[in-house]
Amino acid sequence: MGTLRKQFGGALAVVEPGDDVVPVCASTGDACQFDQLITASPTMRPVVEWARAASESTTPVLILGETGTGKEMLARAMHANGPRRARSFVPVNCAALPHDLVESELFGHRRGAFSGALTDHPGLFAFAQRGTLLLDEIGELPAGAQAKLLRVLQSGETRPVGGMESRTVDVRILAATNRSLAELRGGVLRQDLFYRLSVVVIEIPPLRQRLDDIPLLFEHFLAQHRHRDAAPLWHVEPEALDLLRCYPFPGNVRELENLAQFLCTLLPAHVEVVGARDVAAWLHRHAGGGTVGEAGAPESLNLRALEAWAVRTALERAGGNKSHAAALLGISRDTLYRKLHEGALRRAAAGSLADSDVGAAGDAYPRA
Repeated sequence: MGTLRKQFGGALAVVEPGDDVVPVCASTGDACQFDQLITASPTMRPVVEWARAASESTTPVLILGETGTGKEMLARAMHANGPRRARSFVPVNCAALPHDLVESELFGHRRGAFSGALTDHPGLFAFAQRGTLLLDEIGELPAGAQAKLLRVLQSGETRPVGGMESRTVDVRILAATNRSLAELRGGVLRQDLFYRLSVVVIEIPPLRQRLDDIPLLFEHFLAQHRHRDAAPLWHVEPEALDLLRCYPFPGNVRELENLAQFLCTLLPAHVEVVGARDVAAWLHRHAGGGTVGEAGAPESLNLRALEAWAVRTALERAGGNKSHAAALLGISRDTLYRKLHEGALRRAAAGSLADSDVGAAGDAYPRA
């Protein structure tokens, strides 16, 4: 049997027969968006299950995850699947709010409360009334705004800057951050606010721990960004996917989408196959954060050479810690040791790095 094209919330993704694609929303209707979370990874099962269960309540939820893992998308799915779906979903990036205007933006202000306050401003809590407010990068809120947010969570009341009267708000609070629980507990958030927000904690794993998701997401983004008059980019060479699985994706899903958009922009419209060379060209530019020479990536596009370079790079970033390097690569520690052993055998067969061209091509792993 060939590949199947499945519909995911208005977007197509390629699924191999037998793939366990999770999740498809149990209910039907436009309101549900959990079916837009394209994943086949076992590590995402509890994430989706917890999010779906929490979407039915009004309890605050704290969503953790590295930048680019899809925290806002998960929050939107929770809102769209919950009882407040008919009301507004208001996302706010706390890191982007000027510190001297945070309280005004969130809770509103009265005319004349400060210089430039020429009219009354209701604030984002008022805009989200009876809906959902996502406080993204919650760890960036200044202390004063944290205290006011705590009051809202405790009493359901806000007071605009420069105002004397309190007003009742009915808003579901979702918070998201790329910081760890340890950082949040360690003083980034007020302790009382932390416990108010963390009734339910959902952590989205990074893409390097979700290798089964890479083919599905990559095909989805290729379909999403391809030229309107281009041939369908449905086929990706297995070697290209192997390269993607070796890359740690520090930017997570967002970076994978950037790669797909790059390929759709530069590949000729008639192309129907994405090859390892196409992926390698992008990796040369982005892996390591610089040009090919700066990143130390091999000049050769040989798959073994690129895989060896990925292993070396992961070990360098991990400071030689093999468990950490394996996590960066999205493989097990045993698999990393096997690859190191295979590289050592190839190096021994070649004589030595100094007497061969292996070092120039990058076709050898560092010594275990």
